[in-house]
Amino acid sequence: ALINHSCFPNCLKFGPGERRDGADDGRQRSWCSKSEIVAVRDLRAGEEITISFLGCLERSAKRRAALFRRQHLVELVPCEVSLSAELETSSDALGARDLEELEVWLDSEEAEDAVGKAGSAVQRLKLLLEKEEAAAAQLHPRHLVLCRLHRRIAFTARAALAAPQQLSISSAGVLSEAKVAEVLVRAALEVRLTQALYLPATHLQAAEAAEDLATGIAVLLGRDRQRLFVGFREAFPDFSSASAAESALRREAADVRALYCAGGAEKQKKMPSDAGSIKGEKPTPEVAERQQPTDWAIFD
Repeated sequence: ALINHSCFPNCLKFGPGERRDGADDGRQRSWCSKSEIVAVRDLRAGEEITISFLGCLERSAKRRAALFRRQHLVELVPCEVSLSAELETSSDALGARDLEELEVWLDSEEAEDAVGKAGSAVQRLKLLLEKEEAAAAQLHPRHLVLCRLHRRIAFTARAALAAPQQLSISSAGVLSEAKVAEVLVRAALEVRLTQALYLPATHLQAAEAAEDLATGIAVLLGRDRQRLFVGFREAFPDFSSASAAESALRREAADVRALYCAGGAEKQKKMPSDAGSIKGEKPTPEVAERQQPTDWAIFD
């Protein structure tokens, strides 16, 4: 390989046309017809460029090693990235097989969704919430696999909100639109807190989480404000704070996505130094140390 693997790489690989133009809503195709490697943060002089060979980053160390061994027939060299202990911490009651089964299930869930065989978003969301309840009792709140589950919940909640015919108007019976939005807000908040421990603020997944949170806030402001104000009192106690947070999150996501499109260097100069932190979130010391790109002109 021309570029080596890292479980937490400093670059992302995009196939021809995969990189989206972040100038507007991030859905436009890249202008490039070749595969591209794009840094997710500033790179030090002489620093090795790395990508992930394993796709999803949020896997347990044992699962990463097993997948790498299966794919490449060699043992995975332990990554040099130093992770916070809570990202891998689980209770003694959680057996290795239980965690492995959850990760295998998540792999199959994502694979089915990728080929359009996942079924009803509402039914999938209910199943994901059941999985989360069981996992949350045995994994540290910041565990990587739990973060992956929360990302999946957020993704499915947005899919459910995009198909309102599957949702009930009231909270009785099936999931209501407001309840799904509440689930989205809660999952996105958890994802952002965990991502602060292992991702730079300029990673595309950080933009995704910001968009998820902004979407959930917007739906609740329109459908059931009290559910937002009461359920997330510390973060969004009133309309003014919630509305301001939504706007800040959308700007944050747009600024990050803009780094991956033409003119990214100019967009980066306008990014606030505290991107990724809003009222109600609890930044960790690692957040303050996240590096922000200063020169993306090499990728233009």
